Amino acid sequence: MWVVRQNYPKDSPHSPQNQESRPSDEQNCSDCRRSQHAIWHEPKNGYGKPIAFDEVKYEGNLPNQWSNLSAEEMVLRFWQWLVAGNYVGHGETYLDPHDIIWWAKGGVLHGQSPARLAFLRKIMEEGPADGIEPIYQWQVSGIAGKVGQYYLVYFGREPVREWKFELYKAELNDGLAFQVEVIDTWNMTVTPVEGVFVTKKKDNYVFEDRDHRVVALPGRPYMALRVQRVK
Repeated sequence: MWVVRQNYPKDSPHSPQNQESRPSDEQNCSDCRRSQHAIWHEPKNGYGKPIAFDEVKYEGNLPNQWSNLSAEEMVLRFWQWLVAGNYVGHGETYLDPHDIIWWAKGGVLHGQSPARLAFLRKIMEEGPADGIEPIYQWQVSGIAGKVGQYYLVYFGREPVREWKFELYKAELNDGLAFQVEVIDTWNMTVTPVEGVFVTKKKDNYVFEDRDHRVVALPGRPYMALRVQRVK
């Protein structure tokens, strides 16, 4: 199921003018909910409203394909969609000797993802009060924040060993200082990087560190960076 608001941008491929048909009960919806069949990187601003992905499958061990995600995969999907500017719902489907499956009846969560999603929530609560938006998403995936002030960079499954400090040009000038922290989204740690990074224009699109510094990473999956402006 997916539903979207009526007043799309006219040039959007999702605009009613550019669709052959649209069910009438979709016209006045205030948000967009898409099923598991939606593509991961559907841009939020194609709709002009937040997208709630309320079924990314479930952490659990039932035999169904939709109910046996690993905890690592569940946390990955939350981070992927967060930096795409969207919101994800959590569910759990572990077998229980008393047939009390959280997905259907509530009760006690047994999985490993809830603690890591609470850690993600804490990261978000420490960020901009009005939330974050995808940044430079038409060219680079996995970066969201508030341009010129705050950036989350998520590497997903990639075992990255270093990240060259480069930020999209919006709201940037030479000489701005940023601090960087390495986030291990699975082990739930935040490690500050020594020193500050100072912006210098590299080309027509991005700013780099004036000393061409890079951030060392441990070469494990599920890592992220938090980059914040130093006042």
